[in-house]
Amino acid sequence: MSKTPLCVDYAAVTEVRATDPAAVARAWEHRTTRPTVRGNGRLMIVAADHPARGALAVG
Repeated sequence: MSKTPLCVDYAAVTEVRATDPAAVARAWEHRTTRPTVRGNGRLMIVAADHPARGALAVG
């Protein structure tokens, strides 16, 4: 699968979901991921809920 996004806006997502519902599943099956834990074996998880956005000055 190419690195080019299939959809660039919500209208495009709606169009793909309406005309080719299996496209999302195909994209999910062919996605590439990196290892979750690397290096020293430590994992940092950042909360992105509403209070965390304020604490991290995001949004």
